[in-house]
This record gives sequence, structure tokens and C-alpha cells, in this order.
Amino acid sequence: DALDEKDETMSLSSSHWDTDLEDDDLTATKTQTDQEIYEETCQNLGVTPVSRFSKEIGQEEVKLSHRHLHGLGAKAMAVVLANCSTTTKVQVPSNEFSSKGGIYMGKVLRRNSTLTDLNLANNNINKAGIKAISEAISENTVIRRLDLSGNGLTDKDARILSDAIENNSSL
Repeated sequence: DALDEKDETMSLSSSHWDTDLEDDDLTATKTQTDQEIYEETCQNLGVTPVSRFSKEIGQEEVKLSHRHLHGLGAKAMAVVLANCSTTTKVQVPSNEFSSKGGIYMGKVLRRNSTLTDLNLANNNINKAGIKAISEAISENTVIRRLDLSGNGLTDKDARILSDAIENNSSL
């Protein structure tokens, strides 16, 4: 089930919120390059691939801002980033990820063992997205820098995040 990008008003408990990076998505064949996985994932999700991401994935650093990727664009990136062992820095500020994108990036932080620097500033990642990221960084031992500025954190969100940071030995 694809997300309905036009209906941002669905509750977080709605079955329409497909926030899983399915096992099939994460077990691409070893013969596929990161670029091929990304382009295939975009096709499966019905989103247009961002050529800059396709060119940069696999390099040490990926920089991609102001591309209006939304939740599905974040999911397409997350499918690749979850298993990418060569990209250590991801700069994706101002891409309108929303909570859904935050949930996908939380899954990346849970699965990726080489990502040390993640900039998610100004993506309107709030509530469920911040919670997913907080839960992931509690377990992540490699992340060194995480930028969540400009995401509309409430005092409660900030407390959840600060508790996770306290439990993280690498941040």
C-alpha cells in the first residue's frame, strides 16, 4: 500500500500510514547498485527519482535540500540508506519530510551502522517522527551529529529526545 500523499490529515493510527520499510525493500540483491535500488524503489512507490541523490548515494556525503520530497521521497531514500555502508554523512534539510519521513529516517538510524552525520533540519518532523528518531538513537552507537533544528519540537518532544541522547554514547 502506498501512502496517500494528498491526505496529510490521517491519524497516526490509520492503516493507511504505511511506515514500514518492508523486508523485501531491505533485501535487495547484491548485484544491484545503490542507484538501481533507489530508482526501482521510486518506481515502486510512484515517485520521481531525484537525480542528485541517485548520483551521490554511495559517496561519503549526500547533500540534498529544498527538493520537496515529502514522506514517500523520504521512504525511497531510506530504503537505500538503511543498508548503505559507504555514505556516512547525509544532509537533507528542508525537504518537507513530515512525521512520516521522520519515521523512515528513524528506521535508517536503527539499521545503518556507518551513518555518523544526519541533518534533518526544517523538515516538519514532529510528534511520531521525533519519537521514532529518539527510539532509534537510543540504540544507535555510531551517529555523532544529528541536526533536528526547525522541526517544531514541543517541550515534550525535546524531553523524549534529550532522554534518548543521554542514553546514546556516541552523540
